[in-house]
Amino acid sequence: MSSFRAPVLALVVSMVAVGCSSTRGTIGGVIPAPKFTKGALTEGRYTARDKSFSVAVPFSPGSPGYTAMEIVEKSEGGGSLVAFSSSVHPGEVYRVTTFADVKPANRLAETTVASYRKQMEVSGGAPLRAEKTNQELVDGMLAISHRYSQAIPARTADGARSKGAISIHSTHFLQRSTRAAFIAVTRTPDGSAASAEGGDARGVAFLKSFRLR
Repeated sequence: MSSFRAPVLALVVSMVAVGCSSTRGTIGGVIPAPKFTKGALTEGRYTARDKSFSVAVPFSPGSPGYTAMEIVEKSEGGGSLVAFSSSVHPGEVYRVTTFADVKPANRLAETTVASYRKQMEVSGGAPLRAEKTNQELVDGMLAISHRYSQAIPARTADGARSKGAISIHSTHFLQRSTRAAFIAVTRTPDGSAASAEGGDARGVAFLKSFRLR
């Protein structure tokens, strides 16, 4: 495995494993907990510690989703990761990973998408089915975008049985000079549950707010 590919895979795998080293959402499920981050969180906008990117958090400050929001951060191999989730909107995860010193020969766009798909299929126990591939402008750059659907089966874990669900995944890869970013949004379809309402709009706003530096 090349010296570049190893940290890429480590960051993408970390991107999927949301839940460790995160800020807490609430104390005792009631009191909003302070959101201590390695990066800066100011008026609903997160800036990475290395200043490589900034993005608006997906849950508006003052909303129940923001109160219960958790943030995962990681830095490795010159890249950085942040992931946002909230117990108020289960099934929604918003992730950004940046990479430094990217060269065309690295084929990073293909590597990140393939690694993300593999990890999500393993964790969800179901394949990701491709629905659409296109290009769209993100922070003034043409991003390679993919949309997938995933039918997660019902299953039992630790004596508790979870219902099956549909997840929508959208991934976006963009590059400016030798720095690149991979943005991945996981959500449940609008209308599938009360907690899912507005998920599509939150995903669009998150993507539009992204800035690569």
